Amino acid sequence: MTQLSSAHAFTRLLALVGLVSALAFAGDRAMAWAGRELLLDSELRFSRLYRGELPARVLVLGNSRGVNALLAPALEERTGRQVRTLTWNGLSAELAGVLWFDWLERHEAPEVLLVEVSFLSVPNHQLGDFRPYYAWSERLSDLARDQAATSWWGCRVARLYCLNSPLTFRAAYYAGRSDQGWVNRYSISPALLAATDTMTPEALNPIRDHDVAALRRVLDSAEAAGTEVRLLWAPYLPAYRDKLHDPDAWRAEAERRLGRPVRDDSRTLTDPALFSDRIHLNDRGAEALADTLVGAGFVGRSDR
Repeated sequence: MTQLSSAHAFTRLLALVGLVSALAFAGDRAMAWAGRELLLDSELRFSRLYRGELPARVLVLGNSRGVNALLAPALEERTGRQVRTLTWNGLSAELAGVLWFDWLERHEAPEVLLVEVSFLSVPNHQLGDFRPYYAWSERLSDLARDQAATSWWGCRVARLYCLNSPLTFRAAYYAGRSDQGWVNRYSISPALLAATDTMTPEALNPIRDHDVAALRRVLDSAEAAGTEVRLLWAPYLPAYRDKLHDPDAWRAEAERRLGRPVRDDSRTLTDPALFSDRIHLNDRGAEALADTLVGAGFVGRSDR
């Protein structure tokens, strides 16, 4: 009798575990589906990309230096052309290449591809943050499987895990409003300026082979589609650039390995008030650089 009672209790326990597991599985899938629909409905640039609703006559690629140097609304205002940005903080050239090819599948090729080349030295640390979009990009998912396995497997096991990302919160923030004007809107502090004057020289991060290869694929595909390619190196705080070890050699190497000219704007702006820190412009700096680039015809023909 005791054995039968124990067996019955164990069977009931298994049934309860099975029921809870089924409910957890169904709940995970249902809530993740709802969350993904809300994510895709955002005006965040990557949500618009995967909806196929980010058309551009001028498209911008780059990392945080591109975010703060190549401000889409400023360029659009001066050219009268539709300018959109796929720049993002910490973006590597390899990850930018994935975004470019995903974008190109969903939109007509732009007339101009404007690239800030600093991301040739950036590792793929942001790849895991892009997990909310793995479901819409086989390229992104494949890259994550190879280089961000924890994120990739986490998304396979629990769909809600894919929404555990800073990009999900950014998407919520930009629900119903554009993110194309996102830029640093503050000036470098006096303390950081003073520290820069006394800092010891430092070297730029080395250019990474696979980032060069990835960006070359982007540029080749853009030119094959009839797109004009424009490469530039954004401004640094002058006092900081003076502390860099042989920055001209870094730009020359980028130019040589990409097989295309790179416009050197690293010294273009000299007023510290135009910078938010040592390596990023602020909104006023982005406006000033837009004046320079458009005035030089670098962004392409103006429609104004």
